[in-house]
Amino acid sequence: MVKLYENDKSRADIAREYEITNSALDRWIKNHQNTGSFTAEDNRTKEEKEILDLRKDPTFTYGE
Repeated sequence: MVKLYENDKSRADIAREYEITNSALDRWIKNHQNTGSFTAEDNRTKEEKEILDLRKDPTFTYGE
């Protein structure tokens, strides 16, 4: 779908044809342009990665 967009097919046409929302398509396009990947792990912000790392730390306690 991203390749169709990159080859000048309109977002609206792609969304309609594949029965997805424009926002989902926009997110996929943005992720692909930013990282070349569609996986959530590759597209997390620095803050999201830090939060996940903290949650994995057994010595970390919430609000204490």
